[in-house]
Amino acid sequence: MRIALALAILAVSSLTVPSLASSNQSQMLSNASTRGDRKAAESICHEWLKETVKLNESDPRLLSSLEKIGQYYSWHQQGTLAEPLLRRAIDIRNRTPTQHLLALDLAADYYWLGLACQSEQKFADGEKFFQQSLTLREQLLDPGDAVLLTTMESTRDAHALVGNFTDALSVQKKIVENVKAVSLSTDTLSYLSQQAKLAEFSSLSGHQLEALSTADKVLSHLNNIGVHRNLSQVNAVISIAQVCKQNKMYKKAEKLLLEALSITRSIHQPSARQTEFEVNHALADLYLAWGGMEQFDKAAQFYSRCLSFLETAAGSRSPIVMGMLNRMALVDELRGRDDAAAMNHEKALSIAEEALGSDSAAVLDQLKTNASAYKQANNLVKLIQTQKRIINLESKLHGRTVALVDAKQALAEAEAQALKENRPAHLQAIQRLSAELRLHPAQAELYYARGGQYGEIKDYKHATADFSKAISIKPKIAKWYAARAECLILWGKSAQAICDCTRSIELNPKELWSYELRAVAELQLERDRAALDDLSHLLTPKPEARFVHWYATRAGLLKKFHRNDQALEDLNNAIQRFPRQADLYASRADLWELTGQHEKALKDRQQCKILSTEERSKKP
Repeated sequence: MRIALALAILAVSSLTVPSLASSNQSQMLSNASTRGDRKAAESICHEWLKETVKLNESDPRLLSSLEKIGQYYSWHQQGTLAEPLLRRAIDIRNRTPTQHLLALDLAADYYWLGLACQSEQKFADGEKFFQQSLTLREQLLDPGDAVLLTTMESTRDAHALVGNFTDALSVQKKIVENVKAVSLSTDTLSYLSQQAKLAEFSSLSGHQLEALSTADKVLSHLNNIGVHRNLSQVNAVISIAQVCKQNKMYKKAEKLLLEALSITRSIHQPSARQTEFEVNHALADLYLAWGGMEQFDKAAQFYSRCLSFLETAAGSRSPIVMGMLNRMALVDELRGRDDAAAMNHEKALSIAEEALGSDSAAVLDQLKTNASAYKQANNLVKLIQTQKRIINLESKLHGRTVALVDAKQALAEAEAQALKENRPAHLQAIQRLSAELRLHPAQAELYYARGGQYGEIKDYKHATADFSKAISIKPKIAKWYAARAECLILWGKSAQAICDCTRSIELNPKELWSYELRAVAELQLERDRAALDDLSHLLTPKPEARFVHWYATRAGLLKKFHRNDQALEDLNNAIQRFPRQADLYASRADLWELTGQHEKALKDRQQCKILSTEERSKKP
């Protein structure tokens, strides 16, 4: 949510609120807000609300009071207080005859209700009410009206918040048309900034070629204009950088954003701080997408700056900081700092319970986020506790739904896993090795052995820690890096695993296990070319038997890069070794079709069908 835009809309919409409210209280609230006296302002709202109880719906002071107080609470991210007031105001307005000015007031109410819902993390409701506000204002206001433009931007962002990028792109196209209609030139910064946004949402909607073309044109115009110290220019650069990020042009995106950050810091006006926050946020998201420990460290640094800004702007216990805490937790997990990640997740949950109510939908969503993190970290105790809370709240909020069944299934799986993993033999081995380590704390082999035992019971956190301790004592043993890499892959930390595999290969280029593990990690991160190179180290002219199952995977990668002859050769090798595997014939049939050999394709599809039928008949 754009705090600066919220302030702008409050100033504009206040012009459309009827003057029938208590002018004394309205003026007092305005004065308290202007001087930043939040305590006094909320006291005024509290007393004002007491007076509205005495008013009936025919009294116009009731409607004006509901709107003024509701707007104040919405402005200050207090959605739980704003929402019922604004809903009641909308209900009253919908029961009165529609006139031009009254319709504008209704549009303002929908806008503020959308903002209130967003502060409660009710993003789908927020999207709906912003769209209703926009529909009314499009009918009543001129295309170049500032209020209409701001409503369009908020509606676009509301669509994006719920992942509805198609509708967000549609609204952005309207924005560009409106700005173009009122601009004297298509080289103005305001128009170029909206064109950059169009490129960004085109990219998010999957139209990459169109996005890149638009972004290049905007960047060329910006370079020609040569304007410095301008926030419209910075906003345009942020959008272009997002297009670069979507297309994995990370270095270019980084260069653009760092330049934008430098410009923003040199602008000495209040609105620049909001823009600086957006640049920091964009940099953090960029480094997170980029991957690798060095980039994750940078992401943590920039997310921390964003969190500080939000806590200063909205308060450390405001729901608006929850999303940032969860982003920081994600980066902590990727950096192997699970305790810090758990702390951030739990703080976000505490804020949700305090600000939005322990039985709110936002709390349920946060519990699900926490459960996913606990599952990733293999923290079964907390996972089981959290799943039980999810089941209770899901049942209370929604009754018996598919989500409730899924939550019960997840709890059963967690409890079964906990029972299975408490295998006495491994636990006894861990206890024995721990006792030996107390006597010989510098013996690297003991840490390595205990790490292996932790790995067997899928306690990847402690396994990784023990492998790391062993490596810190003896850093030249290649297979230890490979062991830690395998652990990291199973833990879902593929980027870190690649670093360990690379180090293992540097120490011992003949350690083929490291190439295999690195290929697995690269495939998980969709780094297909790198994976293809590593698989080629395994599938030599005479590969070891333990690696021949990789022929089919390499064939798929070769096909992706249009190297069909080599892909066919790999599938032939795979079928020679696994002649009863039906899917191999299906894959080869696809390649025969691509090379125009339809008879061979038909023969392979028939064989695939025969083998699949045989396989099904064997199942009970």
